[in-house]
Amino acid sequence: MAKKWICRLALTLAGMWLLAPAAAAQDLQTLHKEPVLPRYQTEMEKKQSEEVLGGLYIWECFPTLAGFTERPPKTARFPGEFEQTNGVFYGWPIYGCQMPELTELIRNSIGNVPTTVLVPSAQRFAAEACLRGREFTDEQIALIDWQIIPLDGVWIRDYGQEVLRDADGSQLFVDMGYYSGPSAGCVSFPGRPNDDVSPTRYAPAFGVNVYRPQLRTEGGNLTTDGAGTCFHNQRMVLQQNQFSRWSYTQEQLDDVYRQYYNCPNVVTLESLMRDPFGFQVIDHIDMTTTFISPTKVLHGQYDPADDPVNAAILDQNAELLTSLGYNVVRIPMPKPYCTLRTGSCIAQPGSARECGGGGLDRVWATYANSMRVGSKMLVPVYRDVPESMRKIIEQQEAMALAIYQAELDAEYGKGVVQVVPIIADWMIPCQGTLHCIAMTY
Repeated sequence: MAKKWICRLALTLAGMWLLAPAAAAQDLQTLHKEPVLPRYQTEMEKKQSEEVLGGLYIWECFPTLAGFTERPPKTARFPGEFEQTNGVFYGWPIYGCQMPELTELIRNSIGNVPTTVLVPSAQRFAAEACLRGREFTDEQIALIDWQIIPLDGVWIRDYGQEVLRDADGSQLFVDMGYYSGPSAGCVSFPGRPNDDVSPTRYAPAFGVNVYRPQLRTEGGNLTTDGAGTCFHNQRMVLQQNQFSRWSYTQEQLDDVYRQYYNCPNVVTLESLMRDPFGFQVIDHIDMTTTFISPTKVLHGQYDPADDPVNAAILDQNAELLTSLGYNVVRIPMPKPYCTLRTGSCIAQPGSARECGGGGLDRVWATYANSMRVGSKMLVPVYRDVPESMRKIIEQQEAMALAIYQAELDAEYGKGVVQVVPIIADWMIPCQGTLHCIAMTY
């Protein structure tokens, strides 16, 4: 009881900025020197997040910010991302200018749908200067809804809110637990605590309620057909929810999704595995799978000669989706290649190599990590690739873009939704791309 009282007092004294890191104003030159947090937890973050004797988690210390809540109303629906998008959220952390993909997503969103950019106060004017340096006009920048909020990273798909719509048309946020580990004194939390609690912090600006399930995972490992079925991959989410505070079976885990996302049906797909060179891929469904309608899903396909194990896994998932009645359309997964290991997950121009040998990391390139923003379907493409693979990857890109456009035309009418390729070479070594840094609603 005493510990909880002390934690609440600390929150009252420090206010909503308790977890914010100290930061001075940064110019663009300084911004470009900031280390970039990958989409996955670093080895240091994993070690810092290990349970410690007497350690308390953020939801135990600050229940108002991160504590678990009752389930949302049963009348609320979890819409599919393919539905007409009303708006989009982006996160602009201290290293936001290092990710040109973020700039291009914002460029394609403003004037198309309401666009909100979350940004720490110390980075607000540097972010605007970065956009001006990339030929944004004052009129374009004026279309952005800047929300001042402390952030640790850019991966808002994983730490941000899923938006449900109630029967009366109102919206509500559902927010899973993200990367934050236990604290010995309820003062400083390892990992990315600002990201973890960000939806609760900015929800008042949008006049919505926030519902928080007893669930630790990332939003990139959740998708829906918009008609009552949720999908996620198997491996990592089950591991994340087996620890001292609770330990879920697969059925118990899926029941949390049923209650908080109002998905009567939950489908678990098989996770990708290490590739032939031993590289591990992040266990998120949005790397391989995207629904473009309630009944049609685009699903990745590897050439068995390139990655036989994962080719078989994706084929197995496609068979399962087909057996459930979905129209499954396969799109190529780019031929695997690697990049020079530099100490940062951001790719350096000209660093792409064929895999094999030391000092390299696998680039898990994907065309499935796309996102619809209003009348546009933004699809990641890759141009800084090994010269020996350029021709085949160009062919795969052309095939993927053509499939996207043909299937969208078939669903919504010719040209109603336009496919827009976005070059995504810089951030894909971080194991995430366009879909991972945007949260539509």
